[in-house]
Amino acid sequence: MNPEPETSLRQDNLFLEKEREPTLLIIEAEPSFRRNLCGILGGRPFRILESDGCAKTLEVLTSQDVDVIILGLVHMKEEGVRILKVLREKCPFCDVIVINTPQQMPLSIACMKLGAADEFLVPFDLADLEKSILEAVDRKQEAGMRTIERRRFRMNP
Repeated sequence: MNPEPETSLRQDNLFLEKEREPTLLIIEAEPSFRRNLCGILGGRPFRILESDGCAKTLEVLTSQDVDVIILGLVHMKEEGVRILKVLREKCPFCDVIVINTPQQMPLSIACMKLGAADEFLVPFDLADLEKSILEAVDRKQEAGMRTIERRRFRMNP
């Protein structure tokens, strides 16, 4: 049996395949905002998955490899924080980027304490969001490469 090539990195080992487009999961309760965000980011080099709440999110995470998660707090409010707690358990190596309003700053603070990687307040610049997504993908790839190096070291002392 041939060993898996190092350029084909598996999600369950904290790796991201370099050949495939990064997969984004957009979790947003407001359907029109979610569709608009999916449409805009769908024109970028990302594969887009979407969810409107916790049940659908768990369904997606059990069937798909996800690299970065965008979590809308504007309409979900406290449910968004509960979803982030579940995400930290089920998908601890996925960066989560939250979208919120200045009026709900305590929700943003709670999410950052739970490990959200970044926050955007509405209205925001889409170029900045795309930059944050790409940085999250880079962090995931770097973490995967560090894990490969640790495994090499353990295998070849």
